[in-house]
Amino acid sequence: MAPPRDDAVLDFFANQTVFLTGSTGGLGGCVLYKLAVTLKAARIFVLVRHDAETVRRKWEASMGIKADDIFSNDRVVLLAGDCTKPRLGLSAKDYLAVQKSVSVIINASANIDFYDPLVKLVASNCLSALEIAALGAAMPNLRRFVHVSTAYANSFLDDGLVEEKVYPFGNPESELLQVLEGRTPAQAGYHAWPYGYSKHLAEQLLVQRFPRLPLLIVRPSSVGPALEVPFSQYMPQASCPLSNMYARLIYPTGGANTWHVPDGVSSGSNILDEIPVDIVANMMLQHVCRGTAGVVHAGSELYIPRTLDHFLADLEEHVPDEWRRKMAKNVFTADLSQRQCKIANFYRVTTRDWWFCTLRSAGLDSTGPLGLSPQDHDPDTYVRDRLAQVMRSLPKDMLRECEGKGLALKASRL
Repeated sequence: MAPPRDDAVLDFFANQTVFLTGSTGGLGGCVLYKLAVTLKAARIFVLVRHDAETVRRKWEASMGIKADDIFSNDRVVLLAGDCTKPRLGLSAKDYLAVQKSVSVIINASANIDFYDPLVKLVASNCLSALEIAALGAAMPNLRRFVHVSTAYANSFLDDGLVEEKVYPFGNPESELLQVLEGRTPAQAGYHAWPYGYSKHLAEQLLVQRFPRLPLLIVRPSSVGPALEVPFSQYMPQASCPLSNMYARLIYPTGGANTWHVPDGVSSGSNILDEIPVDIVANMMLQHVCRGTAGVVHAGSELYIPRTLDHFLADLEEHVPDEWRRKMAKNVFTADLSQRQCKIANFYRVTTRDWWFCTLRSAGLDSTGPLGLSPQDHDPDTYVRDRLAQVMRSLPKDMLRECEGKGLALKASRL
């Protein structure tokens, strides 16, 4: 299919009514900003669990003054509800309005607490998706149902190529029943986290239960701070796994961080996949405009692939010397009898070596309102500014304690 012109992209969204979930999260907030401000979608129904003032505070906390661009936009309609409740907790009036008018659904809501109880994660990440899909199946004007999953939904796979397809694994209906009965399916143990398993279960059930749904499954890898939109470095740190990893590595604990690696490997030479949040949003919305169905990955192949070694080197480059000397040293070993550090145990994918195929996005626009290659982007400045932001986010009591030990931060170094 020929790529749409810039005006064709804008014309397409100007005629779409969108139903969006997850707008107070990092990716959902970015998608909302793109829809409301950049693309000027005809109408955006935004499902929120809180009153308008609470939602405003959440958006202001993550977007600052950019939140005004959303709240001053009369095309954005907040609907009180809850994805985990029957009929999404919507009033009968709101449910009918959404059902009759919506042409695009974007389900970006998720519980990203990796180790929450499985039954809670399945309720948030699987049952809610099925409830939204049931709404979509009854929409006469629905053109695209976008479900945001994760590349790590397939963490049961061996290292190597991960294709843009749904990987069957087990019996999803039986597994869902087991979870709802308070049991843990054996398949869950093959995943890096319960979170990833809940996302894989959702993918399988969406495909099996709703074969006629115009379904697009978007699988981001780790989502990182924005390059441009709504502004550089936008991304709530709680929604940004590798920023949290940076913060844990920066803690001046001393000692050593031991990482397990495969035989024959001496360091973190594997790709630690991450992609900026606004690139994910742009990629997703381009696929919506083009009518893509099936599975697409949003991974570092669409930005800059970087290894674990690169991420660790960032700390050597950008953390002040007097602070860095107090940080734990990173050690790699193939001897699995050695105890791995807590950070590596928590971020279990850091030393895995998957390649998330992104071939289905190879023909997407690099420029324009949804371009994947922002102009004048400097990757080194992006990393430096990111580390500065991470250090500013460290607990104030820890900063005071460290400064008392002679580890004062020098603004000039950041």
